[in-house]
Amino acid sequence: MDATTKEKLKKLHRRIFDRLDRDMTPNEVAHFKSHARALGLRAGELARMDTLLQVLDAMEAAGKVRVGDYSDLKHILADEMERPQLMQCIQEIESEMLDVRLCAGNNEPWVPTARGAKESRVLPPALQKSTAEGTAKYCEALGTQDIIPAALKQEIDTLCRTQTTQQAHCYNEGKGFFLLINNFTQSRKGTQVDEDNLLRFFRDTLSYDCLIKSDLNHEELHAVLALVQNHLHSGTSLGKERTSYASFVLAVLSHGTEKGIKTIDEVVTTIDEILSYFKADSIRSMIGRPKILIIQACRGREDQLGIEADSEVQEDAEKVVPSTPVDADTLIAYSTTQSYRSWRRHETGSWFIHHLVQILLNYYEHEHLLDMLTMVNCQVAQEQTAGSHLNRSGIKQMPCQVSTLTKKLYFTRLSGIKSVSD
Repeated sequence: MDATTKEKLKKLHRRIFDRLDRDMTPNEVAHFKSHARALGLRAGELARMDTLLQVLDAMEAAGKVRVGDYSDLKHILADEMERPQLMQCIQEIESEMLDVRLCAGNNEPWVPTARGAKESRVLPPALQKSTAEGTAKYCEALGTQDIIPAALKQEIDTLCRTQTTQQAHCYNEGKGFFLLINNFTQSRKGTQVDEDNLLRFFRDTLSYDCLIKSDLNHEELHAVLALVQNHLHSGTSLGKERTSYASFVLAVLSHGTEKGIKTIDEVVTTIDEILSYFKADSIRSMIGRPKILIIQACRGREDQLGIEADSEVQEDAEKVVPSTPVDADTLIAYSTTQSYRSWRRHETGSWFIHHLVQILLNYYEHEHLLDMLTMVNCQVAQEQTAGSHLNRSGIKQMPCQVSTLTKKLYFTRLSGIKSVSD
């Protein structure tokens, strides 16, 4: 991130502090200090602080408030002090911060970018022609026109024709947008590993624009969804050319029920409610562009058992999903089938996200998304929990997908995504 962008974000960050300091009464400051103490600030130090600015600076020094991360601050204002107007002020400035980050072409500033990501392999420009002219120009450029074998020339022509055919049936290429919502980060041990793994692929490998939000309540969740809906619709426009996103990926890591996913205030939001923000009638600029939802959450309280490989008992692999999208170009990837739990390890994260990211990183240059998700199904199906006195063989998990994609979806690092029809 360049110095100018960092300075803009810092100014917006300080504007939040100044606004709260201006609008809070002395009695409210005393109330705020008592809640700041609950976050780990020392009582003696708080007693010596006369202004809210001093308290906020201490919270920042303790890592409780950072540029772009105001979850603890909003919790105090909205839940403990019942000052939603002040929380709305933070959300408005967060929206300005998002504009600044996206205009600068950077991801969230508080998430470090990994180094050494693998380069994507592409055909030389000469190979993008579907005729013998492409082969001839490529051979000429190599100085091997007379010595290259006929079989290799034929293979090059085949590659040319294949690539041209694929390009004729692609979604528009361009930058993608990745929204990551990670709830219950304190109680869901291993979920930070899932977050890091997903960012490793979508941010560090594909260079998607990213927005990461943690521990949202119901109101905050819908505010974030509305904010991203607006950005997908209008792009960014702070003195720069507007960004028209070619794809959208939303990952939700949370607790869940049969009806949907939970926010930290224990309110359930259905998948249909989430989808409603991103359907074609809500974002006309995303018509015909892929919208992918990755749901890592339980879908019930039942444990899925395993059966012996030679058993004659079979189960229907197609589960009825109550929240099915009615619009095209959408895919929902669930971590587990309806009514069952989803499993997670403290060290490596959830079974589903761990295998999903590993498969994406290893195969995205050659396989389309649905085929990769089939590989993920296979890998997760081999996992099981340790046996117990109730179930000696351990508990299983089976991911599933609901797709209305109309084309094969290939990810490419240089341009975000590419997808090809049959």
